[in-house]
Order: sequence, then C-alpha cells, then structure tokens
Amino acid sequence: MSRKTVRLNSLTSLRYFAAAAVVVTHVNPFFLTSALQREATAYWYVGVSFFFMLSGFVLTWSCSWQPARPFWWNRFSRIWPLQASMMIIVYVCLWDFVTHPPNAVGWILQPFVLQAWDPNPRVYAGGNGPTWSLSCEFFFYAMFPLLIRVVRRLGPRGLALSAVVTVAVMGLVPALVGSHVSAATYLWLFYYLPGYRIGEFIIGMLLARAVQLGLRFPRPSVGYLLGWGWVAAWVVLTTLYTRTHHGDPVARPFATMLVLPGFVLLVLVGASADLAGRTRLMGAWLPVKLGEWSFALYLVQDGIISVLTRHLTLSKHELALGGVLLLIFIAACTVVAAAAHYAIEKPAESWLRARGPGRRKPGDRPRPPEAGDRPRPPEAGHRPAENGWTGPRHRRTAAQPEPTYPTA
Repeated sequence: MSRKTVRLNSLTSLRYFAAAAVVVTHVNPFFLTSALQREATAYWYVGVSFFFMLSGFVLTWSCSWQPARPFWWNRFSRIWPLQASMMIIVYVCLWDFVTHPPNAVGWILQPFVLQAWDPNPRVYAGGNGPTWSLSCEFFFYAMFPLLIRVVRRLGPRGLALSAVVTVAVMGLVPALVGSHVSAATYLWLFYYLPGYRIGEFIIGMLLARAVQLGLRFPRPSVGYLLGWGWVAAWVVLTTLYTRTHHGDPVARPFATMLVLPGFVLLVLVGASADLAGRTRLMGAWLPVKLGEWSFALYLVQDGIISVLTRHLTLSKHELALGGVLLLIFIAACTVVAAAAHYAIEKPAESWLRARGPGRRKPGDRPRPPEAGDRPRPPEAGHRPAENGWTGPRHRRTAAQPEPTYPTA
C-alpha cells in the first residue's frame, strides 16, 4: 500500500488529548481544590506544542504536487472560518465576559490572525485568547513551501543534525536572552512569538521525513507505554520543581522542551502503528471523531469558560467532586465543539475550498499542455519505495521529482 493512501487515525485521536489538556489548564482553578492538583495541571498548556509539532508532521507527510497558492488557500479554508465565527461571537455576544478586551491594534490584527506578532497582552491574548496560536500556524504555513524543499533533501544524518540544531537553538536563545528582558517580554518572545514557536513545527517536519525514509517503532504497545510514561514523569518532575521553588514554575520554553521527547515518541508510535495496520483503540470511531472535533474544542472552550465561571462558586460538597465536575465540563465543551465542527467548520471549509485558486468550474475542459509545462509526477504506486533510514543513505536523483506542497 502506498503511504499516500494510509490514513493516520492514531495521530488524529491524539489531537483530542492535547486540546483537552489545554482546557484543563485554563479551567483548573475553578474545579480543583488543592494546590497540588492545580500545580500538576498548570503546565498542560504544552498541548499547544503537540499541535504545532503534529501540524509539521502531517503537512510533510501529505506533501504532494500542488502549487503554493492552492495550498495556502486550503489552509486558510481549514482554519479561518471557525476562528472568525468565534471572534464575532465573542465580540458581539460575550463582550462582558472577555477577560482581556483587545485594544485598537488588536481589533485590526485579530481578523487577519496576526495578533501574536504584537508584544502587548491586550493584542495577542485579547478577545478569544486561544486564537493567538493560529498566528503561529499561519506563519508556519507561509514558511512551509520553503522549508519543505530543504527537508525533502535531507537524509538520515541530515535529519538528525537538523533536529539537534533546532533543539539547541530553542534552548540556548531563551537561556541567553532571559536575563536581558523583562518577564513580560520573555513570555511573549518564547511562548507567543511565531518566530520562536516554528521550532516545534520543524521538529514535526523532520520526524515525518524520517518516517518517510523508513523510521519505525516496532512495538506500538511498548511505544505508547514509554511515550505516556515520559509525559507522566514530566508532570511529576515539573510539579515537584514548583513545590520546591515556592511556587515558581519552570519557564515555559524549558517546560516545553522537557516534554517534547515524549510527544515525538507518541507521534512516531502512532504513525508506525497506522502504517503497520496495527491500530486498535486509537483507530476506533470515537477517538478519531474526538480528534476531528479537537480544533473546534480548542476555539470554543475559552468562551464557554468565561461564561460559566464568571460567577461560579462551588460548595464544599461540590468541591469534593471537583475532578468529576471537571470531566463533565470537558464533556459539555466537547458537545459544543462537535456542533461547531458540523455546523460551521466543515461546511465553510468545503465551500471555500470549492472556490479556491486552481479549481475548475463544472463543464470547463482541462487546459492543454504547453511548451515548458512542468511534467506530471509518477503515480504513487510506481514511485520507488524509500527506506533510506534503515538502508543506504538516501540520495536524490533526477528520476525522483520533488513533491512541493500538501493537499490537506
């Protein structure tokens, strides 16, 4: 089977865990009673890092022959309609509940999903706060046509070296700059700024290329155990750090880097299981559907939290059931997300994609080839299989045309 026909359902399912983790971080003070519980869940904002890395992986994995303009239009169609809908709902219906109302600059930048480039918290976190991450995603998409040309030329050694350099930059820059900027500027530079967060996206791209060249995890059950074990150990260690440092948390860029190996392992294991046809629980209908609703969950959760927790006061009896109530709250947010997915996200995406650049109208005849046209790539089934990770060093040849941009 060609890798182009393999649907990576396990990776779709993992998306829901990342989105739910972000919800828990945002809402934990209202449901979790003890300081230990709140400290243990305070770092779960790293679910955003998982999204960034998975985005780089999926786009690289689905890389196919497509001009840049249709690629950008498809990504715009995928993300912008629901975020614009939520922006309108927040500004029109939930304005009294907005914790950080945007200033004039925020009003200008948010419709264009550029707010994360401004260091003012009332801009990058204003309105529907979680949409700051979409500024990062749009920057990643803008850079992808350039990055993919480089990544596609890397063999195993090049991929390993690129990963080491990327991680080194992600760690060294915050360490060197931290003492020279304010805490607020540090937070923006190394958590919200798209130019820094692209490192996680690149890690996902490098991992996808390694999988294309044959990298696999042979035993998915063991891999999942190791991956989730790493994440669990990270939760314990970061919580202990907070408690032993009088409540001071691990700096966000370093908390992210510490959990990143676990995320890499989970993605590698999920992809390996799907490619081997050994997906069971993670490929079941419900986990996959939850993963498909995860983007909507990420966007709707802030508005729901703002409304339901504005005057939320739990009794002692209710606080004793805080964990159960938190699960019920996440389930309710998931139901709203499913409704938004089917009512807004998917219909709007289909409508926009059908009207994007490069789409032929019904009845239009294909354009005849002209002199100088780029030749069509070979069919996926006739393309030589790549196993450069476990075999000889991968070498490009003139007979292997380079894919350009992904279709999804």
